[in-house]
Amino acid sequence: MPSPNNRSPKSPIAPCFEMEWVHREGNLYVVDLGVVEAIPLAQIRGARLSCREAKKGVGARWRDWRAAARLKRQMRRGKEPPLPRLFRIEELYYVDSGQAAVDAARALGRQQIRARVIAHEPPTTSAEGLVRRERAEFEQRSGLRNVELALAGRYPQLWRNIELHHRYMEAARAQLFRTDQAVADWWQRIYAPAIAGMIRDGATPRLAGLGPADGFCLLAEHVERHADRSGMPLSQALLELVEADLDWREKVAAFAPPCLFGPGCPYE
Repeated sequence: MPSPNNRSPKSPIAPCFEMEWVHREGNLYVVDLGVVEAIPLAQIRGARLSCREAKKGVGARWRDWRAAARLKRQMRRGKEPPLPRLFRIEELYYVDSGQAAVDAARALGRQQIRARVIAHEPPTTSAEGLVRRERAEFEQRSGLRNVELALAGRYPQLWRNIELHHRYMEAARAQLFRTDQAVADWWQRIYAPAIAGMIRDGATPRLAGLGPADGFCLLAEHVERHADRSGMPLSQALLELVEADLDWREKVAAFAPPCLFGPGCPYE
């Protein structure tokens, strides 16, 4: 289906059609991106309404011009309004809350407005949507926002590794730790050194679309199988692997199938 954003921006019902497309095509799984951005007002197309709501006049009732006039006076005095919340689809935005602030900024001739951004994610029936949902949940739990994975199921696997590391830390040191402390220890002692070593020694997956983080997940999965057979905690096995004085290509070859990381893979 062609993108609904191809409709003329001059059409007063274009936002209605675009949001109707979202209601029909997606599951409206919403992710609060947790960031405040300066959004060009020209990219804010309208309110987050379905066509049914628009036909009933919900939009007209929802727009409070008196509130916009009040905020306009406050903004002239240098007091910024509460941050509106915008709903992003592709490169355009729709107002989820704070329409009065958007109207006041437009009336003052401003080009941008600072706002919180939420995003419509693809339905979880698609691989892309499932990965993005898993990533959002992983980031909310761990606070780590720079882990790039391509395969579904890998973000839950990483979070399970962190939980196992948390229990390993408490058992090894005989004291309690907060979750953020366990995340930091896992990152500094296991994940970051492993990723750096794999990139440095060229031990990343050779399958198309997979990056170093995917390689770590594949390696950890095979290391866990060996650790289970020997009765060793996963974190202990990974720490010994990280600290071993070997090239990472040798480390990977000791656990993972050669097709995943070495030459001659039939899936290349």
